[in-house]
Amino acid sequence: MHHMGAHMDLCLQIPEILRLICDQIPSDTGAGRHRLFITALSCRAFLEPALDSLWYSIHSLKPFIACLPEDLLKSETKAHPNAAFYKYVVLSLKRVITPSDLQKYLTYYAPRIRRVSAMGLREIFSIDLWQGLQLATHFERGALTPSNAELEWCLTEVGCWTVPPDLLAQSYPYFSLFLGHKTTSLHFEITGPTPIHLASIGNALCGPANIKKLHISDTELWNTDVPYIGPYLMPQRWTHLEGLQISTVPHDCLPGLASLPRLAHLTISGLLNVQALNYCDDGVALQDRMKNISTTTSFPALQSLTLFSEEAKHLSGVLQLIAPGNRIHSLKCILTSTPTPAEARETDNLMLTIQHHCNPDTLHELVVQENIETTEHEEENDLDDEVRLKLKPILPFAKLRTVHLGLSHQVSLLPSDIEDVAASWPNLETLKIDVDVPSSRVPSISHTDFLNLVYNCRQLKELGLRINATQIRHAEPRPDSARVGVPALTKLLVGDSPILSPTKVSRFLAEHCPKLRDLHYLTEDDVPDDAPWFKPIYGNRWQAVSVYTT
Repeated sequence: MHHMGAHMDLCLQIPEILRLICDQIPSDTGAGRHRLFITALSCRAFLEPALDSLWYSIHSLKPFIACLPEDLLKSETKAHPNAAFYKYVVLSLKRVITPSDLQKYLTYYAPRIRRVSAMGLREIFSIDLWQGLQLATHFERGALTPSNAELEWCLTEVGCWTVPPDLLAQSYPYFSLFLGHKTTSLHFEITGPTPIHLASIGNALCGPANIKKLHISDTELWNTDVPYIGPYLMPQRWTHLEGLQISTVPHDCLPGLASLPRLAHLTISGLLNVQALNYCDDGVALQDRMKNISTTTSFPALQSLTLFSEEAKHLSGVLQLIAPGNRIHSLKCILTSTPTPAEARETDNLMLTIQHHCNPDTLHELVVQENIETTEHEEENDLDDEVRLKLKPILPFAKLRTVHLGLSHQVSLLPSDIEDVAASWPNLETLKIDVDVPSSRVPSISHTDFLNLVYNCRQLKELGLRINATQIRHAEPRPDSARVGVPALTKLLVGDSPILSPTKVSRFLAEHCPKLRDLHYLTEDDVPDDAPWFKPIYGNRWQAVSVYTT
């Protein structure tokens, strides 16, 4: 026992072991922080590493407040003017704040902080306290968190719902106290074209130029068609930027973003007024664009791209800025409103743009879908079965592992499409087509086509596909083209696929897909409120199948 105790004492002398132990205790919950506090007090060896973990991430102003002299602040609890059950605390100065008031905090605690998240605050500083802190720190950027690497500043009605918006607005500019030269990740949440928010962002982006991740979210994104954030973007300073997630970008700012040398991950949540060439009808325009685009000045480091827009033509406009020899491995194009059948040509142009501007050697993930919560267009009584999404432009992307196509008016696959998919995408692991949005169309894909797909795409584990399961009999043979072995399929999404016999379908799946463990189907609870015209009628039968297969 004596030797065991001696070995334990030696372990407690190794800082790396102590930090590993403290890193296992979560610091983002009240219980975890309490455990870290107890650990810090348990013995001298654990004091510093436990405090490092405890102060690593700050989610409120309370830890900072606790370090200030008791005679410095006064607090007043108030009720939210629009919701009296929400209470918040306003802290203000009793006297002049001096550098000595901050010495304990700045010397012993502030250097440990690596992440600050101002979200869901229940305490807020008065304007005199904010200004007093600036004066006491000589207006130095990042003075309160000199080693902070990540800043999340969400002082909006959405991010801090318990505090009135006027108090949040007057506090917004003082993020500079937490944004220093070591900060590499920034997240600002704004409320539309609020002047103080925009001015604050402009001020922040004029500061340290070593930001690697920038996220600007907008709580009013869908209530405006004006890209007001544009004048405050300064891509010429973002030479170190690797990830950008932003609400809206004016079209004239896109070339500046395209020239960023290290930008690897880009998300734009609301594209506006981005013009696109029509590749469907104008081959000359396509040839000219290919001649005038360069891999060195057009998103040279981009690896993942996610775009949201109400119209497919804006999505195409951004993709047409990208040189074909790019490094993009993940492309997600999300439509935030449902296109009408008359707009089908725009989606065809998007698929052609993907064909000519994406790289078959690098693209592994492709998503083109509507936001299912915005299916506001009721199906027409007279549906045109000739209007369908063409897969031919994307079939050459042989390295695709994930494909998700969900467009309510256009995706209507034929058996020949299944043959093409099985032959063209041998590495496919996830395929979801025509299953996310309600549709009354009778699918052309039979259970035989289904077997052809799952037997020939040997890595396919997740499949979302509407199939006509009404013709399944007691025994269905393997397709002649089937490769040796059992399909890898573990998850199947069928939407509201037609089905007559749950018993026969259950036997069919058990025989051909023995690894299947997860079956999803549409019920009335899954249909959006804005699509009352669609009523799933096969949910009960698929539920019976799920009992047998899961």
